[in-house]
Amino acid sequence: MKTEYKKVIQRLCYEGYLHNTVLKPARCQITVNDMLIAGAQEPRILEILPGLLLIEPKVIRNIKRDLPRHPEIQEAIRNVEEKRVAAEFLKIPINDCIKQAKILQIIYERKKINNKSKNLNLRVSGEDIKKLERLSRRLGKTKSETVRYLLTNNLS
Repeated sequence: MKTEYKKVIQRLCYEGYLHNTVLKPARCQITVNDMLIAGAQEPRILEILPGLLLIEPKVIRNIKRDLPRHPEIQEAIRNVEEKRVAAEFLKIPINDCIKQAKILQIIYERKKINNKSKNLNLRVSGEDIKKLERLSRRLGKTKSETVRYLLTNNLS
């Protein structure tokens, strides 16, 4: 399994745009090139790519640098925006990309509604911070994710 494929699947699952039973969702950094490499293995990724760039481009790193190198992606984005169903994007019918863009939009809107997080500043001792860092490393999570994990699993 290629690294790019693994990263892309993990990130798209993390964002809720794809489902997979093998790889654990993770907030991996992915690029347009990663998406294209992974899309060669999994066509669903290519179906998602134009819509993702329209709806939630922040998921993909270095778009401003990478997108000009791929005119076929820019054309696919225009075709999705203008709903040109007869077009294709890397042998994927644009109609499939349009359908995926609609689904991505629904998921994105739900995420915005359900994911209103707020910042919380706490005063804790240096020892407590070290404990949190050790626990976070052991769980493979960020400090915020560890606190959320503790709140949802130990205090409910």
